[in-house]
Amino acid sequence: MKVIASTRPNRPVLHGVDAVRLNGAFIMEKEYHVISELYNQTPIFFDVPTKREKVVVSDITQDTIVNVLWARHNDMGIRNIIAISKVESVDDLINVKPNILCAKIESIKGVNNLDKFIDKVDMICIDRVDLISEVGLFKYVEFEKLAINIAKQAGKEIIIASNILPTLIKSQSPTIPEIAQLHHYNDIGVDYVILAEETAVGFYPYQAIDIIRRIV
Repeated sequence: MKVIASTRPNRPVLHGVDAVRLNGAFIMEKEYHVISELYNQTPIFFDVPTKREKVVVSDITQDTIVNVLWARHNDMGIRNIIAISKVESVDDLINVKPNILCAKIESIKGVNNLDKFIDKVDMICIDRVDLISEVGLFKYVEFEKLAINIAKQAGKEIIIASNILPTLIKSQSPTIPEIAQLHHYNDIGVDYVILAEETAVGFYPYQAIDIIRRIV
């Protein structure tokens, strides 16, 4: 199981991660270039807020994202990941080649229609918080399991995002449920987990990354 860590220009460099995540709703273009230089040998996971209902303050357009990451691949030979938010049909997808296309699964419709567009993407990212807001806490596991099974049957990589190690935002010690959950994801073949606030704003980003490494 690999680690994608969220970051910003004012954060310490996160050595040893498998990709760095940039939130396309908030990152400014000049900040992108700073981070791209800092992580010049590391793939970027770019979260594209195509159907975001919350506030978007970024000055980077969707076309700019595709173009700058294409140039990054062309110059450095790195395949970056472009994640499209709230994918519910094939019409929500865009062409990102030669980079990697990731469909973010954040709604009931996204799960129910996944088998109709799974062959068009390279990987899926299940955002737990957004999906729980639609299906409810007690039905979440059922929908997560369904999405994971569809992706695995199609041979696609799987990412789990949101609230992976929330305790590590303010504490160095994870909880038993957090560790058990990570072991579960590793055991069922999840390919990546995304650290969000744990590394973007948290006090213990290195410890959060190390915990996942120790489990793997």
